[in-house]
Amino acid sequence: MTRRRMPTTGAAVTAATLRAGTTYFALVFVAGLALGTVRTLVVAPVTGDAGAVALELPIILAISWVACGWVLQRFTVPDRASARLAMGALAFLLLMAAEVLVSVGLFGRDLASHLALYRNTPEIVGLSGQIIFALIPLFRTRGKAGVSNINTTTHRREATAGHRRTWWRRIGLLVAGLGLLVFGATYATYWGEVRATRERLSAGSQIVQTRHGAIEYATWGSGPAVLVVHGAGGGYDQGRLLAAAFGGDGARWIAPSRFGYLGTPMPADDASTAAQADAFADLLDQLGIDQVAILAISGGVPPSLQFAARHPDRTAALVLLSSAPYTPLTAGEDARRVPRWIYHALFWSDFPYWVLDKIARPSLESIFDVPPSLRAALSPEEGTFVTGMIDAFKPVTWRIEGIRNEGAAIDPAAAYALESIIAPTLVVHTRDDGLNPFSIGTYTAQHIAGAEFVALPDGGHLLLGHHAAIRAKVGAFLGDHAKRGPSS
Repeated sequence: MTRRRMPTTGAAVTAATLRAGTTYFALVFVAGLALGTVRTLVVAPVTGDAGAVALELPIILAISWVACGWVLQRFTVPDRASARLAMGALAFLLLMAAEVLVSVGLFGRDLASHLALYRNTPEIVGLSGQIIFALIPLFRTRGKAGVSNINTTTHRREATAGHRRTWWRRIGLLVAGLGLLVFGATYATYWGEVRATRERLSAGSQIVQTRHGAIEYATWGSGPAVLVVHGAGGGYDQGRLLAAAFGGDGARWIAPSRFGYLGTPMPADDASTAAQADAFADLLDQLGIDQVAILAISGGVPPSLQFAARHPDRTAALVLLSSAPYTPLTAGEDARRVPRWIYHALFWSDFPYWVLDKIARPSLESIFDVPPSLRAALSPEEGTFVTGMIDAFKPVTWRIEGIRNEGAAIDPAAAYALESIIAPTLVVHTRDDGLNPFSIGTYTAQHIAGAEFVALPDGGHLLLGHHAAIRAKVGAFLGDHAKRGPSS
């Protein structure tokens, strides 16, 4: 049987140290990813970030100790402080570089933002553990010389091909076991949260039967009636967020779920924006409401335009925010920064969206036209709004049919008689809207007689940085125009 020889030349010692440091880093990094997923998804929601890191630290250090012992035996790094410190330093530098890549590439931070994290307690605790990780090769050498000092004849090990295969099988089994553990814990947490969300949504709304089928809605407040119409990916719960962000108090809010969203199924025949508008009218009939003002955003704007054109006597006023395209505006106007295939990949199942929300919310926020630079400048109130809008896409499988039907707005057969709209109209759009181009807002304001157009220089699709001013503007506008006719 052959024996693994200790490297003697400088080049051989350097090569062994480099291989050992790289392997040590790789083993512990993979284990850290697995443990980090469990920490983020399972432990942190219960203990908080600092508590989760404190619980994880002894586990990852124990794994580091075992991994280091195996690497020292596998690569025969000389039992010299300089070699062992070099091995630990290389592994530490690789670990730091990997963390920067994950932070910048996956979480959307810049380098300064990443470094600023080390002011926080969880990151300080984690960095302390990483320093210990770097020193383990040195202490592993000195702790039990008879075990780690592979210069001694007694503890040299035979490095046969069979022995190597045994070690790789063990590592494979360990990785597979960790993977199953992580997936099981992750899926159990996911399913519990999805089930709780579904129960909350089912309890928060009412259903009425109309000639267009079942219509789900929520209503609250008192005062003139205002219909709040959600955008793509929403439902009545998104309507609640919009009313709070842009409408305020002093109204009776009615928030329906449009066709294919939450508790409103897709109709068997006509799911056009005109049919959606008529379904709104049916809902108002069931509620005994003759006339409403309308607050709509994004994909909720086209059916709201149809309502105002088809039911002019029932429309007291229109407030249209960040309008989605509609005929004659085509899909070419829908020049998104994020390719459509990404949206389809996210919305085919609840699980991908849930995972991305948990481990890379900044990346998810970018899909909602909230880049990190804009997110950093938000007020606490607007930050809560962004969080709520992203959460209001869950569960995506309860909204996917509605998302697929958003194309009805640009159906060539659809007609929008904007010139016939007589209701006072307020149009708001930002020049840097990354989802619905500014030209849509301009077109809408130009084709509705007397429409007031508020063109904002920035703020993206969600009008961020301007909520307080918009809320004041909308409140005054509705106060002037939403009191005609009975509200209940």
